[in-house]
Amino acid sequence: MSERPPPAESWAVILAGGIGSRFWPASTPDRPKQLLPFDSGRPLICGAWERAMAVSGPGRVRILAPEGLVEGLLRALPEADEDVIWIETELKGTAPALARAAWEIEALEPGALMTSLHADHAIGPMREFERTIAVALGLAAREPTLVCVAAPPSRAETGYGYVEPGAELPTDTGLPTVPDRVAVPNPPGVAVGSGADRSSDAREERKPAAFKVASFHEKPDRETARRYCDAGFLWNTGIFVWRASTFLEETRMRAPEIGRLLDGLERDGPPSFFKESPSAVVDRAILERSDRVSAVRASFDWDDVGSWEALARQGSADDCGNSLHGPVRVLAGRDNIVFAEGGRVVVHGIDDAIIVRTDKVTLVLGRDRSDELRSVLESIGESS
Repeated sequence: MSERPPPAESWAVILAGGIGSRFWPASTPDRPKQLLPFDSGRPLICGAWERAMAVSGPGRVRILAPEGLVEGLLRALPEADEDVIWIETELKGTAPALARAAWEIEALEPGALMTSLHADHAIGPMREFERTIAVALGLAAREPTLVCVAAPPSRAETGYGYVEPGAELPTDTGLPTVPDRVAVPNPPGVAVGSGADRSSDAREERKPAAFKVASFHEKPDRETARRYCDAGFLWNTGIFVWRASTFLEETRMRAPEIGRLLDGLERDGPPSFFKESPSAVVDRAILERSDRVSAVRASFDWDDVGSWEALARQGSADDCGNSLHGPVRVLAGRDNIVFAEGGRVVVHGIDDAIIVRTDKVTLVLGRDRSDELRSVLESIGESS
């Protein structure tokens, strides 16, 4: 339970569009990764729904998704009804999707707060997630700011954007005082930055702290990522908190090509809005252009479940480093990622491979070539 319930006017939206082509062949347009059983055997959307419920007021959770996913989402979330899903008639990126959501929320409840979550994140423990979002909600309630939740990195990751912290901000949320630093186990083989103390099996986990954002940095190369970690930069989780009205103001100012379309939403509806809107990512289109951006350092563990490699990080491996999901048996082999649905997989004499079995396709891919999966799909004429 959270030490403090979220404000009654707090809404949460879950971004659940996209296919997740890096999880092919398990992920398809009809059954994208957010509907796959990657959360301890549950669809990923289930964990996102629970987090959204924990940081919002009663009846104030909405899911942004294309119409083709409505049936699958409702199957995965039997407690939800169709009204909680706001349809993205065209997938144009996070900027138009969140602008539409903010417009809807502001129309329903002027002055409301809004937390934006993703359907495919791995987050824990829940108590620390609630605690961090409480700090972000408090900051957004006090100031007209766009709050980014930023996570301490557990490795020099090249697939994520980074946040450079600026001046500290107060975090007066009424939360109890906790130690600044708590030693927790380090994931196997993980070290933060090139200068990390690899002799100790611990890393620092900090209480939530707020600060101005000095700058955002795009996905770096490996050496730059190490320098970012050593310099105290944080991962940009893509989790955001703001007043809907503040975000709408910044959208109109920083992304006028989207902002000008908001006035026609009530008259023309979402289909026209998405059709006319350019494709845009909220980070680049709005946050990086705004001078009203702050961040809260997360006290929870975070990862983006965006690929087979990311899935392997979420579960425990066997004694030979194999990450196994479904009816799988490895007789001889090391450091494999194996996922099986619709049949059994037996591995013998294979190392460092990604093996995925579905009822239609079986994929065998070297882990050192996992970044080539999209080009593989293009070569065989698959769209996902």
